[in-house]
Amino acid sequence: VKSGPLWQPRGTRKDLEILRQMLRELPRVYVIERGLLLRIFPADIEGGAAALPALFEEEGFQRDVEVPTCQTVVIDLSYSLEELRGSLRPTWRRNLVLSERNNLSIRHGTSTELFDIFATLYRERLTRKRRVATVSIDRFLEIQRDLPAALKMQVMLCEFRGEPVAGAAVPCFGKTALNLLSATGEKGLNLRASYFLQWRLLQWLKEQGCRFYDLDFIDPQNYPGITQFKSGLAGRPGFTPEYLGPFESCGRSVSRVSVNVGIRLNIAYQKMKRQF
Repeated sequence: VKSGPLWQPRGTRKDLEILRQMLRELPRVYVIERGLLLRIFPADIEGGAAALPALFEEEGFQRDVEVPTCQTVVIDLSYSLEELRGSLRPTWRRNLVLSERNNLSIRHGTSTELFDIFATLYRERLTRKRRVATVSIDRFLEIQRDLPAALKMQVMLCEFRGEPVAGAAVPCFGKTALNLLSATGEKGLNLRASYFLQWRLLQWLKEQGCRFYDLDFIDPQNYPGITQFKSGLAGRPGFTPEYLGPFESCGRSVSRVSVNVGIRLNIAYQKMKRQF
């Protein structure tokens, strides 16, 4: 369960008892009835959320110390657009200016058609980087199709002469938007399309009243390029907190061993793909 469970309705105060009941029901279904390992990565970040780890522990969850805590980059969108643009790192701002000279255009919405176009760019990116997908883009396409209109992800495409060259799919939870999926096609690299896309997406999120833009996972050691890109966009209004999770609940040791072995094999395979 990544970035979940969703337990606080928009516009209401936090009621931890709602989360407590979820943390009782989820293990009942997945751990007790199905014999699986349940791993939850809460969307909450360190700072002001000390009650949440305690609640997980009270309900029998354990913090998985073998899985390192992930960092993210979050942008505070309460600043004016002038301040946000002025705070961009120099290299990022220079690439944005260059991208704005390339006659790029933006198309966005929540339709399945737009998500399907984005999925093509996402697969192209995986092929170019010789990576095995850690998430199923086809599954996300099904989710987008089935979600009610108010909950669908916002899909934004950057186009050059009518051809999609970069894209992103962003869900909004309350006042926070998450950079869940993004991809740049081969033609979009030289056009610096990702800079144009992310800046226009930031503008749109601010217009919609979002307070925070969570750029998601960063890893300076293993993914320095992605980390530098996200940090450059965040600039001074950005901060780099750590996520709280993951927390685990498991009643069968064979389930825990199977999951951990699978994760290690996947990591080794990813490293092999990057080398060859």
